[in-house]
Amino acid sequence: MPKYADIMITNVVELGAWVKAARRAAGMTQADLARKAGVARNSVIALEQGHCVRAELGKVFSVLGALGVAIETVPFVRPSFRDALEQAAGVTLP
Repeated sequence: MPKYADIMITNVVELGAWVKAARRAAGMTQADLARKAGVARNSVIALEQGHCVRAELGKVFSVLGALGVAIETVPFVRPSFRDALEQAAGVTLP
């Protein structure tokens, strides 16, 4: 099983892309991963396509476990609109 670097995933599309890349790196088909995780292949497909907004959390954990990874929660602070605007514009607002 490949080793993975710590990465921050902040939405379902990123999670799906990561699962797909990890599955491929492990040399597994969607059917292989589904079988190993004990979920339907359609669940893997939906997860990889970022359509897992309503996915059962248990299935997501099963798929990640089958890939040999776990989820770690960390504080995530979104910048304020003002901070984002200043950063994009390269200025400091009064």
